[in-house]
Amino acid sequence: MDFYSPPLDEPFSNLRLLLDGAEYTVRCEYNMRSGWYVGVTSPDGTVLSRPRKAVPYVPLLAGIVSEQRPRGKLLVVTLDANDTSKPSLADMGRTHFLAYIPEAEL
Repeated sequence: MDFYSPPLDEPFSNLRLLLDGAEYTVRCEYNMRSGWYVGVTSPDGTVLSRPRKAVPYVPLLAGIVSEQRPRGKLLVVTLDANDTSKPSLADMGRTHFLAYIPEAEL
């Protein structure tokens, strides 16, 4: 499992991540009313997932059937496994992180 974080206290960022051998763009957006959203774009620029609400331990790529999608699981995890609270702007990168479980580890 690999862990990632958008820049601390930045409400918008694009992360270029190597997921299962291909580079994807993961867009992280923070909305003051409803929390973090995460979207994924393929190496060729195809939008695979419009930003989805980042809820701890809920796979962000679930239901995407594109052959271009990363084969592993992308989700938000917390330092405390019992903490299922939505991350605030200050939480992401401190107590909440993006995690990717490669296909080979599933």
